[in-house]
Amino acid sequence: MYHGLLVYNKADVDRNSWFISKLTGRSRDFGIELSLFTGDLDSAFSDLLKDIDIVLNRSRDIRVNLLCRECGVICMNNEPTVRLGNNKWENYLFCVENDIPVIDTIPVKEGGPLPEFPFVMKEISGHGGHEVYWIDTIEKYERLLSRPGKSYIAQRAVSDHTSDLRLYMMGNRIIASIMRESTIDFRSNYSNGGSIRLFEPDSGVTEIARKVQRLLDCDFIGIDFIPDKGKWYLNEIEDAVGSRMVYQLTDIDVASLYLERARRNLNEQDNHYRA
Repeated sequence: MYHGLLVYNKADVDRNSWFISKLTGRSRDFGIELSLFTGDLDSAFSDLLKDIDIVLNRSRDIRVNLLCRECGVICMNNEPTVRLGNNKWENYLFCVENDIPVIDTIPVKEGGPLPEFPFVMKEISGHGGHEVYWIDTIEKYERLLSRPGKSYIAQRAVSDHTSDLRLYMMGNRIIASIMRESTIDFRSNYSNGGSIRLFEPDSGVTEIARKVQRLLDCDFIGIDFIPDKGKWYLNEIEDAVGSRMVYQLTDIDVASLYLERARRNLNEQDNHYRA
């Protein structure tokens, strides 16, 4: 039996308790004894890793990956994915460097250039549609900029800012594609009251998703696309992506697929050591 840790931020546990129970309850079926960890990333965590074979990092904290690397422990998602999935500016640069269609974006600096009003401002490390703002006046912009300890990017507004498309990827397999739409908010996130439906993506979108996978070798991610004048653009790569929409609209058991992926990674590592 392999030993694994499921790492969450303590503040996220209640909201994700159902998925956590699915993972810990099914893990032994895949030969993994999985325990939940919500503590501090200190020397005690490093000591704990000495008896661990794999970590499922759902905390969005890159330090988990760095500590796993030091201890030679498999960590899902990998370090490049966690870094990009939790830094919107790095996400944009990744797209530009790899010729992936992406909406024009700039880092926000006091006195620096801005897109034309209206535009969208996002906190660089925000997730789940939180800390995303529609900016249509200089007053709104200045209020955000005055907040201490925050870093933002600014994106030009797209032609259809009330919908987006999320592709769920487990390895190189697209397991679900879901359109999110809102009539009450420019953010279409399900958690913000958006509606959802299954959607068949075109070949351009699926090719971009598979390109991202080839470049990053992700384990389990969401890739969000936004439409502008009839074309899809990559918006964000979601690292610790939530699965509520998949469970609501399909009979896909995401937890089992995730654990299957974990066991595959363990088997590959064992085969590498035997070679």
